[in-house]
Amino acid sequence: MKEGLLGFVISFAVTAVTLWWMLFNKGQFYVLFAPAIVALLIPIAMPSLKWLLGSAAFFSAGATTLWVQHIHVTSLPTYTGSPGDALGVVMFMLVVAGFICGAVIRVMLAGILAMRHRAQQGTPAECPTSTSPRQDGG
Repeated sequence: MKEGLLGFVISFAVTAVTLWWMLFNKGQFYVLFAPAIVALLIPIAMPSLKWLLGSAAFFSAGATTLWVQHIHVTSLPTYTGSPGDALGVVMFMLVVAGFICGAVIRVMLAGILAMRHRAQQGTPAECPTSTSPRQDGG
């Protein structure tokens, strides 16, 4: 457990220093965030929640495959990592986080649009846990 935590701290420190260097030395910093922004926009652009669910399943399958492959490769006895590995993991996690944030935004937008549609029709949203009297007289 200690080695895993130490490895995480070292990778985080190397990644933080690398990001700081890229940001303040006018490096290719946009390369880090461009895939995450694209992954954020994909679920927002889905035309329906069915398409969102399909794209989420497709994206999750691909992300899981890549993550399992990464864990397999890093667990091999002949594996010798480098500080660049941490940057690759951070880039991958940014893409995954971007997709998740995009999916959450899309679901929230669908909920807001549904509430607006109900309000325009004049039908109040029903709450299954309302405190109104029960219909069966109890």
